[in-house]
Amino acid sequence: MNNTNNLLKEYARLAVVIGANVQKNQLVMVNAPVEAVDFVRMIVEEAYIAGAKKVMIEWQDSVSSRLFYEYGTEEALTEMPDFVVDKLKYFIEQGGCAISVASPNPDAFKGIDPMKMMMVQQATAPKTKFYSEHMMASRSQWTIVAYPNNIWAKKVFPQLS
Repeated sequence: MNNTNNLLKEYARLAVVIGANVQKNQLVMVNAPVEAVDFVRMIVEEAYIAGAKKVMIEWQDSVSSRLFYEYGTEEALTEMPDFVVDKLKYFIEQGGCAISVASPNPDAFKGIDPMKMMMVQQATAPKTKFYSEHMMASRSQWTIVAYPNNIWAKKVFPQLS
């Protein structure tokens, strides 16, 4: 394992043990972009080493999300499926903890109609308010860790390969 991988592995352990304080037999939910797959796998391994009962991964893909905003009908944009709400309720009922990996694509939604994004937010927020309040009141352990990606790096350091 090279030095970068060793540092990432330690970062993953830090996120699990200190950031989220994963406990034995606890459910862990990892929210992450697909670009961070290797790092997420390190987090998953560290969570199991820490004693997690189960690790659920909620993947985000900015390219697919952009396509949804571009082509989604108003009906699709304003639909909030019950299974998404049920998953959040399950997380709370199980006493889960959450680890979110932030690795944004800064231009992912450039040119997308902000009204479409607002429609999704307005459909989602009322049905997931219970979850947001639960997390913001720190009734579950949670942490956010940043992870760089190639798109971000090229934007910040355009002169480097």
